[in-house]
Amino acid sequence: MNIRRSLLVKMVLSFVSIMLSAVVIISAFTYYGNVEILKKHAFENNDMELSIISEKIDSYLEMLDLVSAFTYESELQELLSRVEEESAITSMRRLRGFQQFYYKRLVSLNFEGEISDIYFIYPDGEVLHQGEGIYDPSYDFTQQEWYEETVRNSERTNIVNTHRQEYNLSGRYHTQGVYNGNYYISAAKRINKLNGMEMMGVLFMDINIKKLEEMLDPLYIGNDSEVWFADENGLCVYSQDREELGMKLPFSIAQYRTDSGEDSGNFTIVVNDVEKLVSYKRSSKTGWYLVSAKPTQVVISDISLLRRNIFLVSAAAFILAVLLAVSFARRFFRPVRALAGAMKDVQEGKLDIRVDVYSEDEIGYLTNTFNHMVIRIKKLIEDNYLIRLREKDAQIEALQLQINPHFLYNTLESMSCIAYVHEVEEISIMSRALADMFRYSIRRSGSLVTVEEELNHIRNYMKIQKVRFGKKVTVDYQVEERILHCRIIPLILQPLVENSIKYGVEVKMVPVDIVIHVAYDEEQIAFIIEDNGSGIREEKRKELLRVMRAGAEMDVLEKHAHIGIVNVNSRLVYQYGEASGLHIESQEGCFTKISFHIPCSKESAPKD
Repeated sequence: MNIRRSLLVKMVLSFVSIMLSAVVIISAFTYYGNVEILKKHAFENNDMELSIISEKIDSYLEMLDLVSAFTYESELQELLSRVEEESAITSMRRLRGFQQFYYKRLVSLNFEGEISDIYFIYPDGEVLHQGEGIYDPSYDFTQQEWYEETVRNSERTNIVNTHRQEYNLSGRYHTQGVYNGNYYISAAKRINKLNGMEMMGVLFMDINIKKLEEMLDPLYIGNDSEVWFADENGLCVYSQDREELGMKLPFSIAQYRTDSGEDSGNFTIVVNDVEKLVSYKRSSKTGWYLVSAKPTQVVISDISLLRRNIFLVSAAAFILAVLLAVSFARRFFRPVRALAGAMKDVQEGKLDIRVDVYSEDEIGYLTNTFNHMVIRIKKLIEDNYLIRLREKDAQIEALQLQINPHFLYNTLESMSCIAYVHEVEEISIMSRALADMFRYSIRRSGSLVTVEEELNHIRNYMKIQKVRFGKKVTVDYQVEERILHCRIIPLILQPLVENSIKYGVEVKMVPVDIVIHVAYDEEQIAFIIEDNGSGIREEKRKELLRVMRAGAEMDVLEKHAHIGIVNVNSRLVYQYGEASGLHIESQEGCFTKISFHIPCSKESAPKD
């Protein structure tokens, strides 16, 4: 009883531990899953807002292309054209015409409040200016990096990053070393003459950054949101904090973009121990990134209620799980105890026991399997007993059968002696040869023989055939003496020689000359049995090869005309591998040639 209670307690504790782990894991996954869902929704909303604002800004910047397109009007092209040794009055007229032309065009596009200044920069550094500021003639636009890039890329408008108007005298006012002027982004476009690719100059337009602020206002939701506009180098183009303009962002967008490979995306970062959700969108027009960042706590501020509800549900589920575990353990233990008792009975040798099965679950399956196992054990014990009895009977029968071969061998010896005494030479030769063949064939199975012993067996076989057929059959032995001691499996040559005699002399009644070649060839013994008999038809030869390769069943082999050849091939392949199988060449009415190779071990290899 103490053991049962101990096991019951263990089962209850195990179930409680599992349930507790499951409740904790599910609660954690539920909580953090909801947090991730909120983050995902925040990212999706940010992505949508960023896409709308980015497209709006791109559309606005594309409008700047219309302004630069005015330079290709013949009226402005004529105004911008200079002549050698131009007078001051002519230069002033050209400047005035440029200013009036662009003023009218900006008014027509409703851009007069958005583009603060327009400059046309000639290749020699001369500048035409239209706008609010006062141009500083000492400033050299042609030495700026953006100018060189604009000249090289004549097809597109070059957007210049946030900068101060160093070239504008009205933009240089400072108070106690602090810059008080406005910040600008600019667009630069190379202008060519209408009649070719010759450059006339570069059109340079300043856009007040306040226009960006108007477009980005919808992204500011609450006081904790942060929005930046950054270029590909991570420099801030826009921020409500003017001190951040032109500075590096607190994180690298390029790093996260490299990981995702997308022009838009989102990620989380930790800045000053505060986790933030960051979304970005890259502008196809400027290559800049519109970036929005919100503290995670702002996004998941509503999660506290969900956290409390999850805790209450988890606690209730855990208490219920404990009660169910106790009830289940008690019910589960009853059939287990019955099964354990039955196992103890089987251990004591009671094999007639059976356990009742009350369910189809795993316990029922185990009980049913146990019952079948007991039945099988009992049957195996009975079968094993019968097998032992049969083995004893077989041993007795084998001892009896061993007497018969020796009796037959001794009888053949006696016949040979009687024939010799009565001077019947043929009978003496045949009985002596048959006795030697019989003694050779009844040697212990699995033993190896020498090449010389195998050839002597063939010689005895041929003595008998010579008596039968006389000069109709001859054998020529071409054997290297150095391999006579090499060991091989027995009875592999007789079926091949017998095949030559059977289908030559016996069936076709034609004389047959048989040549047996045995030679040493690269650590192998090569055997070739060749005859000039009736040969084998090609279709018959292919059928024979197919049967040998397929390893046909015994009932098929027994019906096959060349069963001896098939059996020899099977023994060679089994003993030495596929490479030692028989190779058959034949031509009907001319010859048959059967060859094979047997590996020669180092111990039995011939010595040169």
